[in-house]
Amino acid sequence: ITIATGGTLTIAPDAIVIFTGDSGIFVNGTLIANDAIFSCSDDILRWFGVVFSGETSRGVLKNCIFDNISKPYSSVISIYGGAPTITGCTIRNSSAATGIVISNGASPVISGNTIDSMSYQGISILHASPRVSNNTLQNCGYGVYVANDSNIDPVITDNTYLGCSLGDLYITGTINSDILWTNNKVYRIGLLSIKNGGSVSLSKGTTVNVSDELTIFEGGALIINPGCTILVNNNKGIDSMGTLIATD
Repeated sequence: ITIATGGTLTIAPDAIVIFTGDSGIFVNGTLIANDAIFSCSDDILRWFGVVFSGETSRGVLKNCIFDNISKPYSSVISIYGGAPTITGCTIRNSSAATGIVISNGASPVISGNTIDSMSYQGISILHASPRVSNNTLQNCGYGVYVANDSNIDPVITDNTYLGCSLGDLYITGTINSDILWTNNKVYRIGLLSIKNGGSVSLSKGTTVNVSDELTIFEGGALIINPGCTILVNNNKGIDSMGTLIATD
């Protein structure tokens, strides 16, 4: 199914949408679905999910269930631009690597969803500016994976991480604004730069695993409050030309 620019597909509440193998929904226009179930009739040739593509793509997916999806190297819901809202949905029973991937400057709202048992990432954010809040990421590799752009900072707050084997939140790229990393979360840092005007504050109980170089540039700041744990891999470290504050 392809929804062209300017077109709208509305799926009625409580509808069950069954795909045959090797099919899906491509959204260049608008997709609206409330309380619908998206699944597949073929356990071998499973359907490949929903793709929002381009700046004109919009939609509201609310309280929907997505299951029986097969995209081993990709995602259940792909947002390549545009600004859909996905809230209260469940993604499960999928062989896809990622639940939701967001890229190309997209700015969706992703809230209150449950994403279960993705082999790599629950949510992947690649140079985009979504608002990701109050989701439950469970039994994934990474709960949320973020590659920050120099001019884009996503908002990631109040998510619940359960059994994410590689880490709750992985961050790499560049930080240019003020970010709070909250307690009882395991953050894993790739190659990360905190630039002029950017700051990261770690609240009590936060664990950070520095798996690559962390650089604090002039005008940037890293504030480590009491009760935090910083783990640094061999031959890696923190290089500060800006402000580094650590107590207890």
